[in-house]
Amino acid sequence: MKLKKISSDELATCSKKLLPLVQQAIHETGFHLLSLTLTSENQTNYLRLTIIHPKRHIAIEDCELVSRSIEQKLDNEDLIPFSYILEVQSPGIDKSLEQNGSYQFTLKNLGLVIQS
Repeated sequence: MKLKKISSDELATCSKKLLPLVQQAIHETGFHLLSLTLTSENQTNYLRLTIIHPKRHIAIEDCELVSRSIEQKLDNEDLIPFSYILEVQSPGIDKSLEQNGSYQFTLKNLGLVIQS
């Protein structure tokens, strides 16, 4: 079975529609969205969310909690018209928890950056 190639424009459009929903859903769990990346790699589509907590590092259980919380909302809203894999991750243990109040949302390989 051959998968449909997703265009850069379609990825960008979906990312813009997803951003408010994803930010709100993650905020409801007590975390913050650091980055949202919707990309196509080797004929597989990924929605990658990087989350942070204002006072501590992220644990694997946090990623699982956010993933379970957001996947239901994504399914209900049906904003992504193609199959994808949802990945929720931390920025890494070596990253500073300091924030400057500005978040960047990067669409990999397309050069599109959304700032809030």
